[in-house]
Order: sequence, then structure tokens, then C-alpha cells
Amino acid sequence: MTAVKKCPCKSGKLFSNCCEQYLILNTEDDMDYANTLLVEWIKKYAPPIKSEFSKKMKSYVFRISYFLEVLIARYLYFDYEANSKSDKSINETILSIKHNTLLTIFGGFSCFEQGLFMQSGILFRSVIENCMVIIDLCEHGTQRDKFLKDKYSVNGLVGRVKYLIPDFMIDWYGYFSRNFTHFGPLHSVSIIPAKCWPDNWLLVTGIQNIVRSCCAFGLTIERIHFDVIRNHFFWERKEGDTSMKLIEDGPVWDWLEDIRKDILNQYPPNERKEGIIYSDKSIKLK
Repeated sequence: MTAVKKCPCKSGKLFSNCCEQYLILNTEDDMDYANTLLVEWIKKYAPPIKSEFSKKMKSYVFRISYFLEVLIARYLYFDYEANSKSDKSINETILSIKHNTLLTIFGGFSCFEQGLFMQSGILFRSVIENCMVIIDLCEHGTQRDKFLKDKYSVNGLVGRVKYLIPDFMIDWYGYFSRNFTHFGPLHSVSIIPAKCWPDNWLLVTGIQNIVRSCCAFGLTIERIHFDVIRNHFFWERKEGDTSMKLIEDGPVWDWLEDIRKDILNQYPPNERKEGIIYSDKSIKLK
């Protein structure tokens, strides 16, 4: 340790004037301080995994990114339409939640393209929860009041919003909770990131997870901004009716089905390639 002149962190400073005082855990092993596992992951291991993912999935990534871009352009930057002064004070909060939800989708995708399959699902579950919180705050004045008084809680969230959102969105929330966020079948399986992309099941499931998150985000932000735009993708309201109904035969669902069929055809989930070790546990989701 004392023989090192320049700091291994590459700051250009002397080791004694930079990181030495922070390396408090002594070891007798011959450790390469400049190439820790975390640094190696960032610089060495993750980039080729991302590159391999991009080669296989670039068409699907483009299609999903375009879909998401349309939603962002149409709805992301609208203010929440407040009905009272107290409601107006929550507008910044709604904008922030929308923005953070979008970044969480980006984060989930970034994890997935690096082969961090289970970890991506944890973030996608957060996307679904954020979407339900947005609807809860926009649809329920009592919940807005609690939020403004710093007393808001997600306890009971599903029960409060389940009549306002499609059943499949509740199902997705449960799916991500059971299999990714809470301890479940994936947590006891060793999924090696560098070996993910020969496994079609991981590819297909991960892409479907991204699509689910984008869809949930889209139907959420369209719902809360329904009255400020025409030509809706997800919701409709009959003349003289104040309630909204899901457009069950809309183009979004055709797009979802086309994506599903195409990726299943190109990457059959049950395909097994020679020389690749597959875990049977990884496909037994709840």
C-alpha cells in the first residue's frame, strides 16, 4: 500500500493525499486496488453485454422508444389541472413523479441491457406503483390533502385505485412484486449477466417487462390529462358521462400484440442452444 505513489482512483493525486485514509479495511491478500469488481463491472464487463443486447434487440428498442417518445411529447409536460388553490400546490409534485417515473423506466432498461434481469424488474415494479400513486393523488382529494400534510401512505393504494385502472395493471404490479421485488423464484437463481442473451426466455420476458412499464405509464398520464388533448390512445369518455373507459380495441393493444408475436417468433423462449447452461428455475415465475 505505502509503495503506491499515484492514487488508484485515477484522480492524479498522491495516494496518501487522496483515498488512502478511506481504505480502512486491511487485508493480507494481494489486492489490485485499481481494478475492484465494481470498477471492472462498469468498465470491462457491462459494455460488451450491452453491445450484445443491442445487436439482438435494436429493432425492438427502437419501436419501444418511439412509442414512449410519443407519450412523452403528448403528455409529460402538461400541468395537473387543479380545481382549487390547494390542488394547485400539488402540481409540481405530479410533474416530479411523472419525471421520476420516466427515469425509472430508463433505469430499468439500463439494468436489463446489462444483463441485470431481476434488478430491472424491481425498478419496473416501482414504475407501476408510481403510476398508481399519480392516479391516487389526481383522483382523490383526500389523498392530496394527506400528501400536502405529509401524511400520505401507499398502504391501501391498490384498493383505492383498482376501480380506476385496468385489471391487467394490478396483475402486472403483483407479477413484479412476487417475482422481482419480494423474495421469489428469481432470487435463488444465479443469472449470470454475460450469459443472458443466448437465453431467449430472458430476452423475451425482459422486453415484455419494458413494454408493460411503458404501457402503464402511458395510460396513467393520458388519464390525468384526458381533457387537454384529443385523439386518445388508451381511454374514452362517452358524451354525457363523467367516467372514463379503457379503449379495449385501440391501436395500442394491436401494437402490443404485434410486438409480442414478433419477438416470440424470432426468439422462441423454449429454444435451447448447444453449449449454453439454462436454469429451469428461471422460467417458473409466479
